[in-house]
Amino acid sequence: MTIGEALKKEQEELGLTETEMVENIITTSAYSRIVNNKRRISSDLLLEILLMHDINLENFLFKIKDTYSCEKIRLEQNLSQKMTVAINTHNKNEVKVCYKQIIKSNVSSNLKLRAEIAMAYINDSINELDESFKKVVINNLTETENWFFNINTLSLFSTAIIILPEDFVEMMMNSFFQKVQRLDAISDPMNERFADICNNYLHWRYRNNKRFNKENNVENAIEFLDNLKNSPRFIIYRISARYYSALFSNKLNKAKKIKDELLDIKRILAAKNWPG
Repeated sequence: MTIGEALKKEQEELGLTETEMVENIITTSAYSRIVNNKRRISSDLLLEILLMHDINLENFLFKIKDTYSCEKIRLEQNLSQKMTVAINTHNKNEVKVCYKQIIKSNVSSNLKLRAEIAMAYINDSINELDESFKKVVINNLTETENWFFNINTLSLFSTAIIILPEDFVEMMMNSFFQKVQRLDAISDPMNERFADICNNYLHWRYRNNKRFNKENNVENAIEFLDNLKNSPRFIIYRISARYYSALFSNKLNKAKKIKDELLDIKRILAAKNWPG
């Protein structure tokens, strides 16, 4: 999607006319040419329009990223997304395909580490990942400045939770929630990344120790998922909040009912891999 097409979509979603969309920032004729991809718009004028209508900047950039990202970034994002879907649906064949593509491609070390972990996970060989490998993962996580705002680092942490030392995971999650609580607003794409971390953490926590912990990370993870807005994009996360709340409260029959209902309506394949 181009900038012009994204602007047009935002205008339609806001229910505005072209005149209302631009007010006195640019002329309607100039705007019409922009949305029809016949003219470019400067960054300062674009920001004026977006900010005037309180349009979420990250959501807007998400719409246009495929058009304006370089080939390397597009490749990495595509492979990362395919790998995430393959892991969540426990599609072993697709994980293997993604793994081969990632290892031979010019992508970040974080994505290659994620691929190694994913392969070990689907092959039930997590224990074969040695300490030196885990040390590399920890170094990548701790040496990244502002890791909380780095998408690649967030994705690595989300995938690597299952192989990291318990005290390190709890420390990272504690830091994670402290940072989340300081945010005034979170975009939908970032909320989804945060939700994946919470989901993976709860899965790992229950598998390893079926109890609430002193850091309150379990409660915070469930609360974060439960407080996501009620929309199709987040429905599975909100359901998983109820599911893990039941599990950690030892209401196993309730948890089983939630899981069975999802499987009965074939809501999501990932539910097959939920603990309990």
